[in-house]
Amino acid sequence: MTKWLSNDRDVLVEISEHERASSVVSLDIQDLPTACTLGLKWNVEADEFIWDVSTKFQHLVEMKPVTRREILSILSSLFDPLGFIAPYIMKAKLLLQDLCRKKLGWDTAIAEQDKVQWFHWL
Repeated sequence: MTKWLSNDRDVLVEISEHERASSVVSLDIQDLPTACTLGLKWNVEADEFIWDVSTKFQHLVEMKPVTRREILSILSSLFDPLGFIAPYIMKAKLLLQDLCRKKLGWDTAIAEQDKVQWFHWL
């Protein structure tokens, strides 16, 4: 394995330059970069995973009516292989399940009370 990255500068110093990730070849940087790992964004300095979805959600909400298809599209766009945000996603999945029970069409606009719940989740 090559192209290593760590949130500990002492560890990075011990890794040879040609085996470090390209964003940290030179350690003369103030803050460590944000990197992609496991399909997620990783803030190396704070050692946190990041889901930056606000702009994506805002764009989808402004452009299209709220339907089962749009809700499923937004839920499917959240990549969470380790289940970190599963508790957050669960509320929206329950709303989608409720819409399925109502036998609402894929492209039919959802009821106002369901819209309120959806926007509250967003």
